[in-house]
Amino acid sequence: MNINTGMHVAAAALCLTSIIFRRVKKMRPGRDHLIMTLILWNLLITGAISAVKEWVIYYDMPQRLLICEAQSYLYFILHNLLAPGFALYIMYVNGAAKNRSRRYYVLFWVPTMVVEIMSVTNPLLGLVYSYDESGEYHRATGMIVLYAVAAAYFLYTAYTMVRTWKILRNRYMNGFQIYLFIIFAGVVVQALFPEIQLEVVCDVFAAVGMMLAFDCNDGLVDARTGLANRAKYDINVRLYENYHYRYNVINVKLLNLSYFEKLMTPELYDRLVTSLAEEFIAVRDGAELYRYSKNTFIMLKADRAKAEKTVDALEDYLSRTRYIKEYKVNLKALICLAKVPDDIESADSHMQLAEYQPASTNRQVTVLKSKGLEFIKRDVQVAAAVHKAVRDRSFAVHYQPIVDSSKNKIISCEALCRLYDDDLGNVSPGEFIPVAEKNGNIIEIGYIVFENVCRDISERELWNLGIEYVEVNLSLYQLMSKDLTKRLCEIADRYGVPTSMINLELTESASANEVPDFSDVILQLMKEGFSFSLDDYGTAYSNIVRAASVAYRNIKIDSSILWAADGDSNLKKILISTIRTFRNLGTNVVQEGVETRAQLDTVTGAGANMIQGYYYSKPLPLREFAQFVHDFNGRADS
Repeated sequence: MNINTGMHVAAAALCLTSIIFRRVKKMRPGRDHLIMTLILWNLLITGAISAVKEWVIYYDMPQRLLICEAQSYLYFILHNLLAPGFALYIMYVNGAAKNRSRRYYVLFWVPTMVVEIMSVTNPLLGLVYSYDESGEYHRATGMIVLYAVAAAYFLYTAYTMVRTWKILRNRYMNGFQIYLFIIFAGVVVQALFPEIQLEVVCDVFAAVGMMLAFDCNDGLVDARTGLANRAKYDINVRLYENYHYRYNVINVKLLNLSYFEKLMTPELYDRLVTSLAEEFIAVRDGAELYRYSKNTFIMLKADRAKAEKTVDALEDYLSRTRYIKEYKVNLKALICLAKVPDDIESADSHMQLAEYQPASTNRQVTVLKSKGLEFIKRDVQVAAAVHKAVRDRSFAVHYQPIVDSSKNKIISCEALCRLYDDDLGNVSPGEFIPVAEKNGNIIEIGYIVFENVCRDISERELWNLGIEYVEVNLSLYQLMSKDLTKRLCEIADRYGVPTSMINLELTESASANEVPDFSDVILQLMKEGFSFSLDDYGTAYSNIVRAASVAYRNIKIDSSILWAADGDSNLKKILISTIRTFRNLGTNVVQEGVETRAQLDTVTGAGANMIQGYYYSKPLPLREFAQFVHDFNGRADS
């Protein structure tokens, strides 16, 4: 047995092993998965019949010529399909073959049809190969056409790889360029040295490499359902954006699925999720299906009418009551149907839609379509405005007075970030802060605000107006940033502002639950002279023990508590008790959101010694704020 026989046997065995491996993995089939399956079967058969041919020649078996002619005939018919098969597989991976017209595929397959006709008619015309009377194999001039067609598919595939390489260049796609080169090298070697039958072996190694890198990559698959996961979704939508494809996104968010995860045993929860995945597969009607997160499934579908029907089927299915053993399951769901690019213009918009958290609703299934999705475009516009404002450092700072109730004088203020955009006008913090947190701009915004405050303190000399310190919000993300203390001190020193003039506001959720070294950060900043307020007390993770354990200068009670207490006598008692508790501990209490005289009397009667709210003033630009403080404190002194 010669080396060629050994190579063909090894190639066939490797293909068979790969086919079995993929069956065991039970991957959810897609078109790229199907194409790879056909490639592996093709290589298995061509490798096996090539090994048989070499074995027949080696042992000079009877009917040798007939067997060799039959092998060559079948080999070329199958082998001609490998170049377009690899090209089509890679083009499905990199998005080049998605959502293409019928004309595109006709043109794609024309070269293959030409060489297939040449191979099928070879016994009559002898255009590709021939055997002489002694059984020797000879190439014909038509072989040049076969290699030219293979080269054309290779070059087109390489072009699509170059076009999308920036997107594909990540840990899931590493090696694709190498596998493409291996295929090319095998073709070249066999073209120049036909006696070295290396092409099939190279094709097999390339196919197995691609299979492991992408087709059977666990990093691209949801382990529980076997569906494509968020990583693959992120890659694909960016690829489709690169090719300017038009399609529809069906986003299914199961709003109470986490409740059943806590309620059920892991086995029963798995059964519930698997049944959902199977039902989504049944109604997807050819759509690409992803499990984006625990509670979010996404379908991508080209045809709008079919997408509408799929949404109707999903709405009907999710409205039903289902039973998992003794559990009655009624799922609440939000289904969003969006057009790309009409409703969703960019890959980032896809992520915003996928991660959208709706307000609570009494409906079991809510469906949002085009007009109901205008918030996505708004988010994109706000994100662009935030990016521009960070680049230009154009965020403004307004100041809201904080009044010492015992002196009836303004002794402090809170610095509040404001954003004005030429296209959007004034954008509220409630809009741009969450967007900035998502896109990572919030840290730099914090430093911009801090620098503006230091500049304003320095230029206006607010301490001459009786302002003892300025409250500046410090976000969770800043607490996690590197060199926070160093940067804040450098900015304050640059403007000659003593750190005692800055009181940093923290939210309790950040301090108690999300920053491991929170206490260390606080101590570092305190050593530099900064003081702290606990902001929004009474919301989220409020805990009086934790609040009392840190040397806060002020406890700021959230305005929502005060407003709710207006119509609830029990909440009013809790509010009064909370104020008195902190005042008995010797801590200043700042009541936020005071808007009426009755609210002022309630909180000051309970002992709140500092008041912030529209009863005195809304947040003001620096010039107006300075004039307001001058007039207000002037009246108090007279």
